[in-house]
Amino acid sequence: FVLDVRDNEAGAGDIDAAWLDACVAHIPVRIQHRGGRLWVFNSAALDRLAPGQAAPFERVAGRLTGRAYEADRWLRAHGPSRFPDLGPVSRMLARRGVIGVTDATPSNDGDSLEKLAAARRSGELLQSLRVMGNAALDDAQAPPGLDIGERKFHLLESALPELDACADAIRAAHAAGRGVAFHCVTRVELVFAMAALDAAGIGPGDRIEHASVAPPELIEQMAERGLTVVTQPILVHERGDQYLRDVDAVDQPWLYPLAAHLRAGVALAGSSDAPFGGLDPWAAMQAAVDRRTRGGQALGAREALTPEQALAMYQAPLARPGAAGGPLVEGDAADLVLMTQPWRRLRQALAQAQPRLTLAAGRALVQLDEAGP
Repeated sequence: FVLDVRDNEAGAGDIDAAWLDACVAHIPVRIQHRGGRLWVFNSAALDRLAPGQAAPFERVAGRLTGRAYEADRWLRAHGPSRFPDLGPVSRMLARRGVIGVTDATPSNDGDSLEKLAAARRSGELLQSLRVMGNAALDDAQAPPGLDIGERKFHLLESALPELDACADAIRAAHAAGRGVAFHCVTRVELVFAMAALDAAGIGPGDRIEHASVAPPELIEQMAERGLTVVTQPILVHERGDQYLRDVDAVDQPWLYPLAAHLRAGVALAGSSDAPFGGLDPWAAMQAAVDRRTRGGQALGAREALTPEQALAMYQAPLARPGAAGGPLVEGDAADLVLMTQPWRRLRQALAQAQPRLTLAAGRALVQLDEAGP
């Protein structure tokens, strides 16, 4: 495959194999929807894969459309696939002051865990890592430098799981000592997640990912249940113009709320949603303060945070997102980012942050001469 880009419906429309063939017919092409759940292939790519009846490709009137939903596992087994080199992105994150990351891929299993552990052992992955995933991780042993994270449920409003089965899966995760994390980007998904948690019983560390549409009554319910929200302020900047075009007007006031969570007492943490959002945490903090789209439109200005609140979203331990930081104790190994700017200047322009040194547990991830001004 020679082309791998993110589809944007606003620009490309409802694409399929015929659309791609009209653009590029002589070489294999695949396009991934920015949501991550859909791949679209042209005919040359389909010929390369030779999909049979058991393949996850959509057919309409017996004709392959080139679309494949939830097909990552199948594609890894039947097409060209290799585990990515994590070194470049890890070094970039270290230069931006990041000392720990969470892999929130729902399909992570024992094989994924071993590949990530190998990257950590080799020094390719500099950061400590918390790994979410499926039920296969319930009995897994965490390798050095890695933690087993929450059981991840990636909800889709058009195909929600059966409530009792979901509650059983939550109970199994809790019995294994794991919290659960629900990917919720619509009101319906958020309501379903809380119903499933109510049926199963809420455990320590249970959390909502995104909470993309969260009106006040649902925020209050999350607060009452003691749930943590891990959200992505960068998406207001990167996708806000499309949200203003495409999201129902009734939902727009409640898109990616921030300040409302804090007012209600919800533990709130920030994340990137990479590769579906920008990786730079300082740009995300700026987006949390500005609440402006790439085109300059205000989106949920009442949800803006102070620079101090924005910074706090990215300072908690991976296992306790949204928790308050502990006191500095003399003699402890330092998790420290040394900046070139004093805070009084940096807080006025977070996106222009210039880390000079990143220490994790007293170990330098990035030296002064590597970070640069």
